[in-house]
Amino acid sequence: MIKGTLAAYEFGELGLTFEASSDSAIDYVRKSSRVEAANLVGASAASERRRDLARLEEHRQSGLRGSSVDYVKIQAHAARARQAGNCDELAAVAYAYLYNTNVRASIEYVHGDNFGHAFVVIGRNTRVSIDDLNGWDSDAVICDAWIGESLTLHDFFARMRTAGCVPEDGSDNWEFKTILASEPDDAREDDMLYHPSLTTYYNMFDQIRNFNTDTLKGQLGVIATNWKSNTSRFGHWRSGDLKAVDVALAEYARTKDPEDLKKLKTVFSKWYKANPKERTKRNYDKCVQRLKAFLQL
Repeated sequence: MIKGTLAAYEFGELGLTFEASSDSAIDYVRKSSRVEAANLVGASAASERRRDLARLEEHRQSGLRGSSVDYVKIQAHAARARQAGNCDELAAVAYAYLYNTNVRASIEYVHGDNFGHAFVVIGRNTRVSIDDLNGWDSDAVICDAWIGESLTLHDFFARMRTAGCVPEDGSDNWEFKTILASEPDDAREDDMLYHPSLTTYYNMFDQIRNFNTDTLKGQLGVIATNWKSNTSRFGHWRSGDLKAVDVALAEYARTKDPEDLKKLKTVFSKWYKANPKERTKRNYDKCVQRLKAFLQL
């Protein structure tokens, strides 16, 4: 079965395990498509800039997101075009690869519902709720293209804790949300690496090749303007750590100085890690999550 630009073979005929299928998908994302994880420690400034451009292109195409299929396709397009992305873009490319090569297992593109991560699950019994972790098949594999590893559920939790990616309330209650899924018996006639409305998609790349990343981050003004009101709580004082975030955010919004950005990341991280309940209660309009995403933490 030839699908799009991928090689013509089917995992089922080759008898690959779920882990081998996952490894192959990660290899495709990292080596064949050369998509870098731009928000890992040590990522280059160039990969971060390409990621920002990819996300701008995703935003420009947001009107095409009529379905979860469109959503994943657009993410995969942008990541492969710019060869950079965060966990959700890398997961989209991995999902598209597994779908197009017709892996003989259920595949799910999954977001953490109470923690900030995205990945693909292979071989899980989808008749069981994804949050029923005891009901997962023992040979199900998490294909994490951002980490670059194929993981069991137990190992996945360990790697998330190491990466500092944990449930927002600080508990050990992990919640998952399946964005898109495909069963092994599905026809899979679609090409996840092609979208008919994107025929002019790549024409815009030259128009924004020299796009100023600071302009892309114009969203900072919106976050900073509403930060205090969105994080206020009736009858609750603002802690010293939160006041430090207030000051650092206002200063960086004013100066756009890289040193002020470092200070903002430092004080925000300190407050965020030390106050799991506060960051949930003060998250009106998802302001805390939005600032965390902006800071790429």
